[in-house]
Amino acid sequence: MTAVTLAILLVVISILIFCSALFSGVETALFSLRAHQLRNLETNHPRLTKFVQFFRENPRRILNVLLLADGLVNVVLVVLCLLFLWESPFAGRIPEWATALVIFAIVVLLCDLVPKLLALSLCRYRCRFLTALAAGLRA
Repeated sequence: MTAVTLAILLVVISILIFCSALFSGVETALFSLRAHQLRNLETNHPRLTKFVQFFRENPRRILNVLLLADGLVNVVLVVLCLLFLWESPFAGRIPEWATALVIFAIVVLLCDLVPKLLALSLCRYRCRFLTALAAGLRA
C-alpha cells in the first residue's frame, strides 16, 4: 500500500472512531435523562418537541437505531483496522495478540467506554449537547 492510501485509511478510521464514540455518548446521555429534563428540553427548545415525544413513545426504537448504527460502524472499523495493521509497514513486526489487543482497546475503550463516561460526567451539559446535536442533524 502506498503512503497516500494508508493516510486515507487512517482518516477513515478516525472518522469511524468519532462516529462510534458519538453513538455511544448519545445513547448514554439520552437514556440517562430524567423526566423533568425531557420536559425542560421540550419547553426550552421547541424544535425538539417532536423528537422528545417520539422518544417517550418509542425509546426502544431509538435505542435499536443507535445500537445498530454503532454496531455497523464498529464492524467496519475492525475490518479497516485489520487492513491497516496487515498492510502497513508494521505488518509482520506486530504479533497477532498485540494486533487483537490494539483493536480491542480502540473499539472498547475509545469508542464505547470513554464516551459513555464522558456523557455521564457531563450531566448538566447533557441537554445542551443533545440540543446542539439535534439541531445539527436537522440542518
